[in-house]
Amino acid sequence: MRDLHAATLRRVTEQFLKRPGEYLLTFATPAFDRLVFVKPRRERSADAEATTPKPSSGLKLGKLSIQPSRPTQHDLSVLREIAVGGTSPDPSAAHLKQITAFNVERVTRRFFEEYKRLFDHVRATIAAENPGARIGPHKRNLTGDSQSLHAFTQRLLGRIIFLYFIQKKGWLDGNQDFLPDLYRRATEHPGANFYRDALEPLFFEVLNTERGGQDSPFGSVPYLNGSLFEREYPLTTVLNLPNSLFDPKATGSILNVLGGYNFTVSESSSLEQEISLDPEMLGKVFENMMEEEEAAQSGTFYTPRSIVQFMAEETLTRYLSDHTGISQDRLLPLTADDSDPHDLTLAEAGQIIQALEGVRVLDPAVGTASMLVGFLNAMIRVRRSAEAKRGIHAAEGSPALAQWKRQYIQHSLYGVDIKHEAIEIARLRLWLSLVVDAQESEPLPNLDYKLMAGDGLLETVDGAPFIRVEQAVVGDEAAIADKARAIEAKHEEFFGEQRPEQRRVLRAEIQALERELFKADVDYRIKGLDSQIRLLDRQIADPHQAERTRGTLTKRRTALADNMGRLIDQKVKVWDEQEPLPFFLHNVHFAEVMRHENRSGNGGFDIVIGNPPYVSIGNMKATYKAALKQAFPDVESGRADLYVYFYQKGLNLLREGGRLAYITPNRFMKIDYGEGIRKVIADKATVEIVVDFGHIKVFDAHTFPAIVVLRKGEVKTGHVSIISEQSLRRQINRGAGGEIPLYVIREALQNFHISSRGLIEEIDVKFVGKEKWMIEDARLLNVLSKMMARGKPLSEIVSNKILSGIKTGLNEAFIIDKETRDMIIKNNPQSEMYVKPFLRGRDISRWSSKEANFYLIVFPTSHDETYKNSWSSLESKAAEKVFSEEHPQIYEILSLHREKLIKRGDKGKFWWELRPCSYYDSFTKPRISWGKYGSSPRFFYDIDSRLYVNTVYFLNTDKKWILSMLNSNLFLVYYRVFFNIVNTGFIEFIGQSVERLPFITPTPEQARRLEGFTDDSRLDELNALVYELYGLNAGEIALVEELTAGAYGGAGAEAASERED
Repeated sequence: MRDLHAATLRRVTEQFLKRPGEYLLTFATPAFDRLVFVKPRRERSADAEATTPKPSSGLKLGKLSIQPSRPTQHDLSVLREIAVGGTSPDPSAAHLKQITAFNVERVTRRFFEEYKRLFDHVRATIAAENPGARIGPHKRNLTGDSQSLHAFTQRLLGRIIFLYFIQKKGWLDGNQDFLPDLYRRATEHPGANFYRDALEPLFFEVLNTERGGQDSPFGSVPYLNGSLFEREYPLTTVLNLPNSLFDPKATGSILNVLGGYNFTVSESSSLEQEISLDPEMLGKVFENMMEEEEAAQSGTFYTPRSIVQFMAEETLTRYLSDHTGISQDRLLPLTADDSDPHDLTLAEAGQIIQALEGVRVLDPAVGTASMLVGFLNAMIRVRRSAEAKRGIHAAEGSPALAQWKRQYIQHSLYGVDIKHEAIEIARLRLWLSLVVDAQESEPLPNLDYKLMAGDGLLETVDGAPFIRVEQAVVGDEAAIADKARAIEAKHEEFFGEQRPEQRRVLRAEIQALERELFKADVDYRIKGLDSQIRLLDRQIADPHQAERTRGTLTKRRTALADNMGRLIDQKVKVWDEQEPLPFFLHNVHFAEVMRHENRSGNGGFDIVIGNPPYVSIGNMKATYKAALKQAFPDVESGRADLYVYFYQKGLNLLREGGRLAYITPNRFMKIDYGEGIRKVIADKATVEIVVDFGHIKVFDAHTFPAIVVLRKGEVKTGHVSIISEQSLRRQINRGAGGEIPLYVIREALQNFHISSRGLIEEIDVKFVGKEKWMIEDARLLNVLSKMMARGKPLSEIVSNKILSGIKTGLNEAFIIDKETRDMIIKNNPQSEMYVKPFLRGRDISRWSSKEANFYLIVFPTSHDETYKNSWSSLESKAAEKVFSEEHPQIYEILSLHREKLIKRGDKGKFWWELRPCSYYDSFTKPRISWGKYGSSPRFFYDIDSRLYVNTVYFLNTDKKWILSMLNSNLFLVYYRVFFNIVNTGFIEFIGQSVERLPFITPTPEQARRLEGFTDDSRLDELNALVYELYGLNAGEIALVEELTAGAYGGAGAEAASERED
């Protein structure tokens, strides 16, 4: 075939798929100088049976392009994997081999592992060979500063990888083997050094220098600009990078490793996936590198492409709907790779194109820019559809696509990240996106003011949080507006500036304007603070002012004065023109968006999209936590993850009517630390769609992710769209129960943005309010609503409080086994009353407990008048002497842990005593008891006199019928929705959750029947009785049974309790 374009391959493949069977198709040019292997797979959306999809809908093509004259090691490896031997090969086995070989994630993992080995090798070699070299903006010693070494290694490899991509396009002297050929030529002579003699001149003198159309010493090599090839160390610095680091024939060298892969200059999409190294795969590999090295600190996780596409499509089409009046249902089809715009009018196509030009998008934790690239690609797909309606057809590789991308990168996309290396990779990723569609080489744009390094969450000045006052966002004061417009004009000029010297001039001019804008902003804030202080001074001086009120006003004045002092200090630091700008502030650096008078007086981004870091602030420095508390008082919590603060930050950066789309852990929806942000969202935004993945492993780690899309502004009533975990599970696992294998999840997620659409359902907006969010099947929410409407909280059924077990502060000291207990009593019978039978969480199961043969040493605190000991009134040393004489065996046992016991917080008057406890006698009365954690309920009725570990809860009651209801299927689904789910996936049965359970008081006959259940042998009968009590119909019963199928078959409960003791 002469035409091997994607559209042609897709049309031919469609014809084959009209026949039964599975296929591997091979296409070739007439001269057989190019082969394309295509493995097609049909993907259907969740509602595929209800609708008739277009012929190409959901057809996913895995492709491998090969030049037979020069196959790479990667090409040969894939061919070996799909080779079929023997005279009668098994078709099923051959199909499975092909599916495995064309698995993009597997190829990505293989490249990542090899690239990481290469990175480590290059970094170690640079450090060893250059002990005194100083590079980077701060001229730090490579061997003494790991960050500078890492950054230089990353930049070197990033530059070479970029050259491999443009080499594949033929932009390097028309030679697709330009780099290995350059190595051979440059090292022909003795003493030659490839880096010094070839790469340095290529990087810094050819690729970074405008030559007016003249060829370079390396032949026809383009001028690339874009700061990618700006020198980061002085001309006088001589770096020694040995030839062995680059030699294409040396195993493990840079050119050897990279030369083994097929670089492809096309962007894979959800329906077209190259089994080669494309820009998207490279972005994933770079992000994985950062994850492996920094995930524990930064909490970064690479978002699967199809999820990025879903988030981009949701926000973009909602934005377009707002600005064009076209419904989202009509806009969504335009985001597909193979969309047909016949449903649009010409006027609507024009409206869409105009609206696309106005959108402003920010990723506040941009990482490697996967979100921005995904959004950019969605914009391009919509633009292609709209232009097609106007008769302009921009085919794959069309110059128009590159022009549109450059336009959107320049005007629409912004990103911030606290890691400088992430910003470098993000810029590289956007540059590659431009290269993909460019037919001829042209200088790369400068992205310095589009993607910026800084703390985009907290916003700091010289490392200290920027002082906030009530007028946190400055209005349209003339001076400030003028400076914002000037900065915007300079940013526009800088974006396309090709001359290095002029770029330096522009940078200085932009920094000067930023200083002036910052000063004007701070002056405005200081003026506001000064007015408030003057008013307070008058109120304080008022002789009629009450002393108590005067004291409050004085404290307020002191706080305002401190803020004003710190603002003045920050102003001085920024105004020092000899120092680089020590801050990042959205209002200053993205002034054209935050303060633009052309945005209807409504400054801010149209869309904030991202995957903010999942890091607990409990591990952060106290100063940073204090700064977060000051900056975000409405959502502050000592236990919250950092992503919670990003929600409020994102809302702050949006214009009115703008949208936020994040993928974060779902924990903020239900647990206490999310209460603040839930309230902020309820008061300031409308939740539009939530996708709760729950326990489904979207990432390699268990993060319980959810996608949330919000609209800032007018809070609307009505309904919210959701996709529940249960719906996703049914689709992914095709109705099968149990744990979903990871490879099944990965395969299903590759088409998520298409397959998930049919799972969307509507629930009342009240379920995503200030209280815990309930992202559940609408039918299940009806069942739970029925329970709550008909029942009363357990705390109203039983007057006794739910209590917990004994908190010792050091279980290892106080818990002993039976053999030790017997030894103590044998030698000292009077110690028996202080050694009590003891039950741990792991000893509890449903309906019963096992004999654990463990005991607790219990000496109540001498502070308690009820439990007076012979040493209670003595001083410490005298008391210890009496204790050791009266209970020598116990004293000896506890003395083994003496230092820890003294230091513990939970102790009595003396180190061998327990903390105060007012309810020891409650352990001797009949009670319902249960462990704190479990995959299913573990409640039993205890009539024995014994103590519990602190993670066992109990309720003194003679209403045994409550026990049976607690162990029923209906209550299990309630636990799963309303109770906290910990990181291991287990339910947390804390007392305050259990006391809110809705109970119906049964009739005496029903109570008698309920009390007759003592094990799971009659579980069906028990469940039927509970369903009857709550008035469930047949459909609701079937739903509960489906949701709880297999819940009691495993050892999850016992495994969960291992963490408690």
